[in-house]
Amino acid sequence: MQALKALVYFLGILIVVMMGVVAYGIVVKFGGVMDGEDAARPAAPAGPPVVAKAWDENLRVALPAGARVAETVVAGGRMVVRLVLADGSQRYLVFDLESGRQRGVIDLEPEAEAQ
Repeated sequence: MQALKALVYFLGILIVVMMGVVAYGIVVKFGGVMDGEDAARPAAPAGPPVVAKAWDENLRVALPAGARVAETVVAGGRMVVRLVLADGSQRYLVFDLESGRQRGVIDLEPEAEAQ
């Protein structure tokens, strides 16, 4: 009977300790302040950094005459620059941010009307 009581006490203490471990894990996972961290510190940006290494040289891109940059979008390690050309058509320039190289060009031209 003494062994059974000891086993029950041991399992009860084990349950309490494991609940403490689970509570600690939840606090750490969901951003609790631990180990003297400053609560006012800004959060780190989500996801991996876009640029993995520094480029060896500056990137220079010649725009066609009369073109203007309408917008840029950065996602998935790539940057897409939308140009509006002088004739009203659009051109998309795609750059790889890791290497700094231009990966491609997409030209969008209005379709000729059927006569």
